[in-house]
Amino acid sequence: MSENQGTLNASSSGGVATKVVSVDERISGVDIAIFLLLMVFLLCSSFSIALTQIGYFSALTVWVGKMIYRREFSLPRTKIDMFVIAYVVAEALATVFAYNKGQSLLY
Repeated sequence: MSENQGTLNASSSGGVATKVVSVDERISGVDIAIFLLLMVFLLCSSFSIALTQIGYFSALTVWVGKMIYRREFSLPRTKIDMFVIAYVVAEALATVFAYNKGQSLLY
């Protein structure tokens, strides 16, 4: 049996079956929790700012906790990374050269 698969053990004191859960199965449960919290964020975005923020920041906290637990601090690379970086740079330049810097941070 491979390391990633769970095993089923029967206890000798009554024949009760217990399942030993591997680390990968617990992590997949965390992935489901992240997905459900993002669904709360998405579905509540049209009517509740509070629930939207709770869903988003809870998912973010669980995701960061998962990265710390697994000791994997890498962000997945996508094809739009350069466009997002260009947008952030454009926003930073607009803030630096803005007439009213405080208001430019708000909008």
